Amino acid sequence: MEPFTGLGAAVPSIIWETLENALEVNMLRLAKDIAKTLGQPHAPLVEALRSQKVRPYIFEESDDTREQNMRCQYICQRPDTPLFLTACGQAVLWNATGVCRCPEHLYAQPPKPTAHVLPVLKQLDYEEEPLWVADDGTCYDASYEAKGYYHTASAKLVLFELLS
Repeated sequence: MEPFTGLGAAVPSIIWETLENALEVNMLRLAKDIAKTLGQPHAPLVEALRSQKVRPYIFEESDDTREQNMRCQYICQRPDTPLFLTACGQAVLWNATGVCRCPEHLYAQPPKPTAHVLPVLKQLDYEEEPLWVADDGTCYDASYEAKGYYHTASAKLVLFELLS
């Protein structure tokens, strides 16, 4: 048997089994509550849930978004970016159906298209303040104010210095 060479740490089986049991108990409790709210018997729902094994798994997010996208892709206005639309970015609740949305946006309607095309902005990893870069290289802050220029070829950020 080859030793595990990936990142992570071993989890004792008692802890993992306790986690699975706690999730299963709470899933059944939620199913009974849903059935009670709908005024239906809980047995068919509980039996349907028990027929399929639902197991948790650990997901460690990396910089490689091609690996597996576990962030909500719903386009909305966030409190930290009130002047333009961005992807929600919250953790995805369930990704089995190919819908990458958080619980808040799982059943939300897609945003209506606007008459004019907004620039596509991608967030930059900048320590001092959140910055977004447009396709033309212009960097913007959360207020959609131009703050600099990003050279994609050399991955260099040039910030504007305002003199008063």
